[in-house]
Parts: sequence; C-alpha cells; structure tokens
Amino acid sequence: MGTCVLMTFGLLAASCGGPPAVQLDRNGIPVGHVSADWISKQPISHLYYPNSKPFYSLNSGSDESAGSGPAYAGAILTSNATGAQIYAWYVQKLRSMGWTFITDNGCADVQVSCPQFGHDGHGQREVFLLAVDNPLLLPSVIGKRPPPACTVYEMSYEVFPPGGLRVPGPLRFRGGGQCWWTGTSWHKPSDVP
Repeated sequence: MGTCVLMTFGLLAASCGGPPAVQLDRNGIPVGHVSADWISKQPISHLYYPNSKPFYSLNSGSDESAGSGPAYAGAILTSNATGAQIYAWYVQKLRSMGWTFITDNGCADVQVSCPQFGHDGHGQREVFLLAVDNPLLLPSVIGKRPPPACTVYEMSYEVFPPGGLRVPGPLRFRGGGQCWWTGTSWHKPSDVP
C-alpha cells in the first residue's frame, strides 16, 4: 500500500507542481511556445560537419505569436574544410534525412551565402539554415573573433510560428571555393570565390 501512495503522490506532484507538458503537432513540433531548451535538445541542432569546432552557440526560444521570429538552436563553427566541401556534405546529409533546398534569400550582412532547407514531410514551419560567414565582419555581430580556420560557418535548426512561409529560389553557393584563412590573416570576401 505504501508503494501505491508514493506513486499517487508522485503523479499528483508532477501534475500539480511540475512544468506543463509540451503539446506536439503531428510532426513532433510544439504547438504554441517553443522554448530554447526544447529546440536545443533536438539532434538536428547539433548536426555539425565532421571535425568542425563550435565556438559560438546560437539558441533562442519563440513565443509563437503572429510576427514573432523563429525559435532556433545551432552554432557558429570553424572547419579546415572549404565552404564548398561543407555545403556538399550538408546537402547530402540533409537530403538523406528528408530535407530539401528551399531558398538562399535573406542572408545577414555577415553571411556570404545562406542556403536554407525545409523538411519535405513537415509542412512549412521547420528550416535548417547553413551559412558561410565573413570572419572579418563576425566580431561586430557576436563580439568575438573566430579562431584561424579555413572556413567559418554557421548552422541552425529553426521553427517558425504557425503559418510560416518558405519561398523556393535558386541554389547559389558563394564564398566556398577556397580557404578564408591565409595562414596569417583573413581574406577579404572579394578574394574568396
């Protein structure tokens, strides 16, 4: 009988004082608020090109109200691979997981290119963003200088508010043909095809 009392008490405590259960839609995405904690625990938010080194974390929740930005989790990373090698690996990996290219519009000033992918079976709320960053501009955005590497890139898994829109566009990769780091300094964007 003591076991039943403990089990009942545990259930009551969980339902009365614990955090509310997250309601998920048919694709496993939270309905309503998407917390930074939930999105950072998704395996795809840690899908790094092999041997990349994360040096800056990207993570934010979303209140899912009209006009709010997406919840996102990912990282800014360095790699000894070129941007073209990194892009090719992600395109292959994401396609094998059911994701396809949707657009490369909407890049931030620090991003040389920013292909975005959507999951084929999950409607229009999820996006995987991949971007080669200009290492010379990055400190003005994140307040931190990247360590020397061939390429500085970022990736993030994003969940947009319900009704989010994805617009297909042409796939263009820029800034990925050579290393950004010369061995002593960073190249200018115009020097990296």
